[in-house]
This record gives sequence, C-alpha cells and structure tokens, in this order.
Amino acid sequence: MDIITKVKLFIAQYHSLYESGKVQYTLNKKSQVFLNEINMTVKAMSAYVYDNLKPELYYQGPSAHHRLPDFQVMVFEMPYENRKLYVKLAIGEIPIYDDKTDGITIYMSFHPEEAEMNLPLQEGDNK
Repeated sequence: MDIITKVKLFIAQYHSLYESGKVQYTLNKKSQVFLNEINMTVKAMSAYVYDNLKPELYYQGPSAHHRLPDFQVMVFEMPYENRKLYVKLAIGEIPIYDDKTDGITIYMSFHPEEAEMNLPLQEGDNK
C-alpha cells in the first residue's frame, strides 16, 4: 500500500473514532504547556485537529507506538494562527473485556514544531 493510501486510511479511521467519542489525551508536557499558553482546552484542540487534518499535512509514519504494540503513530504539521504545529496521533485497539477490543485515538503531541518538517505529500507551491 502506498503512503498516500495509508495516510488517507489513517485520517478516515481517526475521523470515525473522533465522531464516536473514542479519544484519549496522553499529551506530553510541551503540549500541555502550549495549550495553557494559548488558552485552549483538550476538547478544543481535538476539534481543531478534526476540522483541519488533511493528507497534505502528513509528515511521518506510520510507525509503532513506543509502548503500545497494537498502535500506529502518524505525525502531521498543522498551521495554527501564525505557527506551524507538530501534531502526533496514535490509533489502535485497547482491551475492553475478555477477548474484545475497541478502537481509540490517542493525542500525543500538539505544540509548535521545533525543526523544519518536510511534508512529502504537498505539491508545488504548497511545499
């Protein structure tokens, strides 16, 4: 499967999980500090990502989660006001009972980028 297909599938799955309310906020310290600085709640952050996530914002992934083997991680660069943000999302399955699992999105990072991010799916003047 090519990368554009993987990214589109990841975003579609993310949208479905978000619409079902299946989200968890496990943000790093940088992200928590940034949200406080801009006076944004995690729910507002989540809505912003939902409304603005597009394949051309893809930066990196899918890669394995560092602690959760059944999760895939993707990183996106998202514009926010006059900044470029580093946004890391993980999607996977969590156990709910017996042998049953349920899909969930985990928000991991949402903060200004620290280095230039090359966006391989952007074309022409959008790079």
